[in-house]
Amino acid sequence: MFKYSTMTLILLSLLGPNLCLGAPIVYWNLDMLGFSANSQSFILVESITEDYSDTVDGASARIMIIDVAKNKCLDGGCLSVHDTQDEGKSELPKTEEAQLRAVYSKTWRLRKKRKLTPPKIGYTTEGPFFEENNCKTAYYLFQDQQIGVTLQQNIVPYKYARKASVQLEVSREDISKTIDSIENYRDNAQRYQLGRLFVSPNQKNMAILIHVSYYNSESKSVDVRTLVQTAKLF
Repeated sequence: MFKYSTMTLILLSLLGPNLCLGAPIVYWNLDMLGFSANSQSFILVESITEDYSDTVDGASARIMIIDVAKNKCLDGGCLSVHDTQDEGKSELPKTEEAQLRAVYSKTWRLRKKRKLTPPKIGYTTEGPFFEENNCKTAYYLFQDQQIGVTLQQNIVPYKYARKASVQLEVSREDISKTIDSIENYRDNAQRYQLGRLFVSPNQKNMAILIHVSYYNSESKSVDVRTLVQTAKLF
C-alpha cells in the first residue's frame, strides 16, 4: 500500500493541507520538497505574498535543507528572503518567483553537493488518519504497516505574541522514538498540526511535515508554514 511518487503528483496533493477545524486559512505555497538521491538530506521550499494594506504587499520565500540523521538544518541550508512591495517605490516590486529564484541561487552549491538537484520524493504513506475529535494523534500506512504519531505541544502566552514547542512520539509495532523536544520553543508559533509523512528512496529514513501557525506582526495575521521533522525509519 505505497507508491513511489513524482514531484508533480505530490505537490498537487499538498496544495491544501488537511488541518483540523479552527486552523488559519493563509498558507505558504509549496514549491519543492523531497529527499536527496542518497536519502541523507531533505529539502522543502515555499513562498507567499501577503497583503499588508491597500498599497503594500510582501513577497517572501524560504528554503530548508535538512540533515536527515540529525534532524537539523545544514550549515547555510535554511534561509528566507522577504521584500515589502510598496506601490510608492520607484523600482518594481519583487514577486514570489523572484524570491524563489533568490533562495535557489543562494543554495545552489549546497543543493548540488547534497544531491538535491533535483530531489526525489521517495515513498508517500497513506494518511494522516486522525482519531475522532483528536487532532494530535494520527496514524499512517506504509507497506501495510501502521506508523503512529502523537503530537505534543506546549504554548506559552506572551503579551504581544506567544511561542510554542512541539515533540513527536512515533511508533511502529513495538518500537517507539521521540523527535524534537517539548523544550524547543519557536517564537511567534501559535500551534502545530500533523501533515504528510514521506519515506526516503532507500526506505531507511522518514520525514514528517508539520504545519505551523505563525503570528505575523507586520500584517497582523496568522499564516501557516511548514516544518520538517526527520529520523530513521526504525
